[in-house]
Amino acid sequence: SLINLQGLSYDISSASVYLDIQKIVEMDFNDLPVKVNDIPKDRELVILPNKMSIGVKGGIDILGKISSDQFKITVNYRNIVLDTLGSVQPDIELPKNVQLIYSKPERLRYIIKKY
Repeated sequence: SLINLQGLSYDISSASVYLDIQKIVEMDFNDLPVKVNDIPKDRELVILPNKMSIGVKGGIDILGKISSDQFKITVNYRNIVLDTLGSVQPDIELPKNVQLIYSKPERLRYIIKKY
């Protein structure tokens, strides 16, 4: 039952709340491809390595239904041009209700070739 609070009024005296409670588990995904966005036509870009491994955690029912193609790993060409370290950190897009634990490698090296 809902408690009557001073200054509040409502017509319903009770509410039901349903929560999806799941055991939290961890899962690894290997050899995920890295995609580079917005490469100029007069450039070629080599990412080293061009595949990554990640570890994620989430509910057991959620991770049980996830496949590796639901993860998107990208690098924006502009970030490479602005880089001063010789490596960039990729953007990792995760499915809903999944949390990243680690990525290997954390940073990617690159080689830019001009035609």
